[in-house]
Amino acid sequence: MAASPLVYLDIDGVIVTDRSTKLGGAGYIPPGSAAMVVDILDQTGARLVVASTWRRDADCRDKLAKAGIGQDRYFIDWRTPDLLPEEEIADVPIRGSEIDRHLQRHRPARYVIIDDDPGMLPHQKHFHIQVDPSIGLTWTDAETAIALLRG
Repeated sequence: MAASPLVYLDIDGVIVTDRSTKLGGAGYIPPGSAAMVVDILDQTGARLVVASTWRRDADCRDKLAKAGIGQDRYFIDWRTPDLLPEEEIADVPIRGSEIDRHLQRHRPARYVIIDDDPGMLPHQKHFHIQVDPSIGLTWTDAETAIALLRG
């Protein structure tokens, strides 16, 4: 069982939005968005798991570090796994299934999923904070995450 609570974080639509891309270019992470993630981790003792397609980028953690999310913020198994094509089932959300595989492996006492994708499994819905991708992560979303992680 994972000792720390876990935050499953999507990046595009959550901390990188259309608005931030217009301000700073593709992949620009606004410091305020990164600060909200760090605040969630600080207030709850949670560790970060990247559930975004960014997890496949060799520079993912370096890009997040430049935005203020330090290397010490990650859970040891810091990214969700990719499903194999034969594991994908029609009408079953891929993102939710990837997160579920990670959850089954580590069994955290508490977790939240911060994602703009509605595609979570039924048992994940209570722990899913669905962010509006046109706005991105808000302080209200961050407060909800903190409350869920504190139980």
